[in-house]
Parts: sequence; C-alpha cells; structure tokens
Amino acid sequence: MTLPDLNSGALAPVADEVEVFDLSVTGNIPAELTGTLIRNGPNPFSGRFAGEDVLSWWPEAAMLHAISFVDGAARIYRNRWLRSANWANLP
Repeated sequence: MTLPDLNSGALAPVADEVEVFDLSVTGNIPAELTGTLIRNGPNPFSGRFAGEDVLSWWPEAAMLHAISFVDGAARIYRNRWLRSANWANLP
C-alpha cells in the first residue's frame, strides 16, 4: 500500500495566512447555498510535515480554513492558525 504524500496536493500544509475575495469557481454553486464552511486540521508552522503518515499530523499546529458562500458565489476564503501558546511564541 502506498501512503499519501502529506506535503503535496490537497494534503499539503499552507505556508501563510491569507484572505481572498470573489473566488473563481469551475462549475456552478447553487444560489440557495449561503453560509460559511469551516475546516480545521493540522498545519505545521514549518510548512512541511516531518513524518510519513497521518500520525505525524497530531502533534502539529492547527489551521482553520473558511469559505463563505452568498448568492451562488464563493465570496471569501480565509485561513488562520489556531492562536495557541506555540503560535504566540513564533519568532
């Protein structure tokens, strides 16, 4: 069994906090879909997972991702690291 590469593709850590408005979408978003989807998950400050399997995720810092939908459009994407004691001690 081949393990997924935790540092590439959809599983890759995100290096920076960002805020993007009026996202480009392929396909259609139903106009009735209104609200914000929030995802949380591990995201190391270093920008790379050190281990080779998903157990490497658990001791890492966490990041929240949010996409807001209004009137059939993806209006805002933003992400932020969880404001933990480790985050507060970053240089």
